[in-house]
Amino acid sequence: MPNRGRSVIRTKCLRIAPTGRSFSAAMTEGVLVYSIDKSFIFDPSDLDIDVTPEAVDAALKEDQPSRALILSLRLKEDSLIKKCIFAVGPVDIPDVASSIPHRYMQRLIEALAELLESCPHLEFILR
Repeated sequence: MPNRGRSVIRTKCLRIAPTGRSFSAAMTEGVLVYSIDKSFIFDPSDLDIDVTPEAVDAALKEDQPSRALILSLRLKEDSLIKKCIFAVGPVDIPDVASSIPHRYMQRLIEALAELLESCPHLEFILR
């Protein structure tokens, strides 16, 4: 079939997000990220190879709620952030809160605000 003047682009790698709502492709034109969500903002500046949802789950299993929460904030995955918030015990809240870097505070406060609006566990969150 003729190309009709369109450029040919080769794909080296294609990865789909665990949520299934976005994907990225490494192409000859660069790395392209596509998402169904309009609010999706890709910021690769704070990602490492060890920042994964599996690392968040491992930190929670190892009883490291502050590490898990920081990793989830770096991933910007709402479901993981909420999971980590619920994993923090009431006694650990001051320690975990003081360990969160300032650059993640806004995202954490936004997640807490969403939980306060929609979560049936309001009393648990306020303790």
